[in-house]
Amino acid sequence: MTTATREQSLEALELGNRIRIRRASLKKAMKAGDVTLSQVMEQDKVWLYGMKVKDLVRAVPRMGESRVIHTQRALRIGDNVVLRDLTEVRREQLLIYLQRTFKVTV
Repeated sequence: MTTATREQSLEALELGNRIRIRRASLKKAMKAGDVTLSQVMEQDKVWLYGMKVKDLVRAVPRMGESRVIHTQRALRIGDNVVLRDLTEVRREQLLIYLQRTFKVTV
């Protein structure tokens, strides 16, 4: 088993912080309506792949915690499912479900 040097540990922490900041600003832009969920899903960004689906759906305007839970149950998406785990078909199902059920812009 290898141990990371102090420099490697600091680099990993810095990378993690940058990713968290990007994700937070993305969620803020989604809540403001500047970015849609479908636009996010079209992006091929490595820092998005590990983002939880429930956090992305929660960032959609008019989507509260109960609607997110309802969506997860209806589509059988677990709490810890991340964006990279969803196939293209599942992503499309999610977008269609949100549009039809809650009439939200995705």
